[in-house]
Amino acid sequence: MDPADDFVADFIGRGASLKRLSLSRVRDIELGEWPTTAEAADPAEARRTLLASDKGCLLVLDEGRRPRSWVSSEHLAGAGTRRLSEVGLPIAVVSPHATLSDTLNEMLTARYSTAVVVDDSGAYVGVVEIDTINEAIRGMRTRERSAARDRLEAGADADGTP
Repeated sequence: MDPADDFVADFIGRGASLKRLSLSRVRDIELGEWPTTAEAADPAEARRTLLASDKGCLLVLDEGRRPRSWVSSEHLAGAGTRRLSEVGLPIAVVSPHATLSDTLNEMLTARYSTAVVVDDSGAYVGVVEIDTINEAIRGMRTRERSAARDRLEAGADADGTP
């Protein structure tokens, strides 16, 4: 087999989806939104925001819209007089320049299977959820199968064979 063919077979063979994730960037996918609350917000106000959402937690943002923590209803109930950024769980943060592979790694270590995307100033711009990564993988597989089918059909036509 030609070395180039070996390379292609290795590239699109086993582990191809993971390899493609290393080539795709967060900026290439559509970011999701997440309900947020200000770190200075009253816990009762934050609880109302959480109840109005379909999520199990809120993303706490500081005055510069920089993400600080995830807070659930349990965290809000136990917040007392503390700032919301002082309670809750740590977040996984990535930039739009991060690969989807790096983003997936961050998500796997996070409590919520979600990575928070920030701009160059550290301000919140959106989230990547595990379902988004799965959709990206499915899209990559579909495009690769279509391209392989097109190459196969083009080769068959060029040879004159069915």
